[in-house]
Amino acid sequence: MERDQFKRLWLKGGGFIEGVRTLKNQAIVAFFIARRSPLLLSFVVLLLCLLIFQVIQVRQTFMQAIGGAALLLGFFFTAWTLRISQNPLRVTQEGHIAERFTKAIEHLGDKDHLMIRLGGIYALEQIARDSDKDHWPIMKVLTAYARNTAPWIPKEAQPLPEGQALVLQSPRMHTPAPSTAEGPTPRSTPTDIQAILTVIGRRTHSPNREGEYRLNLHNTDLRSADLREAHLEGAGLRGTHLEGALLFEAHLEGAGLREAHLEGANLFEAHLEGANLRETHLERAHLERVNLSRAHLEGALLTVAQLITVRTLQGASLDRNLEEEIRSKATHLLFYLPFSCIHVIQIYLLSQ
Repeated sequence: MERDQFKRLWLKGGGFIEGVRTLKNQAIVAFFIARRSPLLLSFVVLLLCLLIFQVIQVRQTFMQAIGGAALLLGFFFTAWTLRISQNPLRVTQEGHIAERFTKAIEHLGDKDHLMIRLGGIYALEQIARDSDKDHWPIMKVLTAYARNTAPWIPKEAQPLPEGQALVLQSPRMHTPAPSTAEGPTPRSTPTDIQAILTVIGRRTHSPNREGEYRLNLHNTDLRSADLREAHLEGAGLRGTHLEGALLFEAHLEGAGLREAHLEGANLFEAHLEGANLRETHLERAHLERVNLSRAHLEGALLTVAQLITVRTLQGASLDRNLEEEIRSKATHLLFYLPFSCIHVIQIYLLSQ
């Protein structure tokens, strides 16, 4: 009964002093009961020690639980306070980025001053690096500017008297240079268009930023453009003119290059795995060490002499006549081999 009283006192918040007082009463009663038996007295003393130890242990556990709860509450309060304080900062940052974006677009639209346009292009690049959310919209703006400013205009679409120079209403429209027997005459890429291609080519390319989106540069005049090591994975380049372009070590995996013009382009060690090169003009293009595995080359305009210089054609789709010639002259290209072996075989074939 006294033990039950002790528990009730402890649970009701009597505290440590009340518990000790109850234990004291229990000890006195037990002492008088067991004074005639030393063995029983020893047992009672041991029991009292165990009860005291249990009281202390329960009190320590209770205090530790209170301390842990206080720690968790403090952590939650700190996190909540930090989140509340960051909301105004996030809103301020987004507003600042929106202001920078608007100003950069205004600079990009300045048709009279090249330096202002360049400033707008590089300002957009910086915003794309700072904000994942604005990365793809900026890429769309830059590619749209390139398509609208440097479109490929077929010669037949410009009916002019013979011998008359072609003059357009807009000074920003780039027309194809006169064609020769060797193909269109190379020309220098406009500075602002080259700046856009540089920004696009060196952007941070990742699925988290771009997802399933693809760059759209269809039917654009990009002759003689510098696209060395550019990241153009999966880009839409159908009908694009890239005559004389520098594309060595460019990343064109899965790119759509159907009916594109790559005459005389330098594609040294470029990555064209899985690219669509159907009916693509590759006359005089440099294809040394190009990876054409799984590429589609049906109807492409190129020679066996060009193909035997590539790194691999494993899994590529070729016209029947080209495939037969490759099988007779450079069968190794249709299978996977270490690069060193391929290089030795190519040197041997070229020396024949």
